[in-house]
Amino acid sequence: MRPRVYLGGNGFARSFQTYFSLAKPARRTDLVLLLPGLEKIDLHPTPSILDTDASALAGLIERAPDGESGVDMVTHSYGAFVFWHLLRNASLEVQRRLNGATVSLFNTMSHFIDEPLSGLGPEQLYGMTQLGVSTLDAFIGPMRDSYLQALTSYASSQLRSEFEAEWAEFDHLRQRLLLDLLEQMKRPSWQKAFLLRSLAIYQHPIDQDDVNRLRQLIGPTGCIRLFHSLGDTLINWRTARDFIERMGIVARHTPPSAGTVLKDVSGQISIEFTAGDHLLPLKRPRFIARVLH
Repeated sequence: MRPRVYLGGNGFARSFQTYFSLAKPARRTDLVLLLPGLEKIDLHPTPSILDTDASALAGLIERAPDGESGVDMVTHSYGAFVFWHLLRNASLEVQRRLNGATVSLFNTMSHFIDEPLSGLGPEQLYGMTQLGVSTLDAFIGPMRDSYLQALTSYASSQLRSEFEAEWAEFDHLRQRLLLDLLEQMKRPSWQKAFLLRSLAIYQHPIDQDDVNRLRQLIGPTGCIRLFHSLGDTLINWRTARDFIERMGIVARHTPPSAGTVLKDVSGQISIEFTAGDHLLPLKRPRFIARVLH
């Protein structure tokens, strides 16, 4: 079987931790890329944070065992942006290994679209974050660290809240993951990485050329499978629908019911709607096991 490469979200890379805790037959090689914090990279890096992350992903794909059979790809949230960015300048070896791939993308989008009257929307948060980053160089030493923490405080609290309510399964893992997340959030390296990756989502939207490129790379034997949680409060329906339609799938003006599967005219791209929130891979590992089988 083809090795499978996993890449998780921004701020919390272990998106598939509970899935890996399930007992699974050892028939496939699973490779996970954990994106690091940024100890030495400044807040205006060259190359960009997406370039750095995409290079790390390319290295993992190229080193995957059983290379003759290629690899499959699984991403959650920000991980999809890294994958799309990789495809824009993919090496010949990465292109070869993605031929015939099954690409599974959980809770992702092309770019944020604000909902009317939704309060503090993504575009406003982007503007505030961009302004904060641009003024960060005015601070040094402890003042800089304090300002960096303040810049990430709102998003950090939103991420933390996802882990505070008990989970139906693997609640012992939730508690361990929450403690680990709280510890990471204190570190300037985590805060820098979180800020830059958040900005990258706005600065590098997915366009039709990206979709066409992926179709071409996976070839006629590959497929693209999208999964969207109907309770995802980070990716509103206008944002989700825009991405779905860019992928060539006709979407309604209102979200369909859980269990609905839509496909493009070729049948090569599909999306399944399901119950859950943005942390679907963590909170519903048996669903992940079913759809990845």
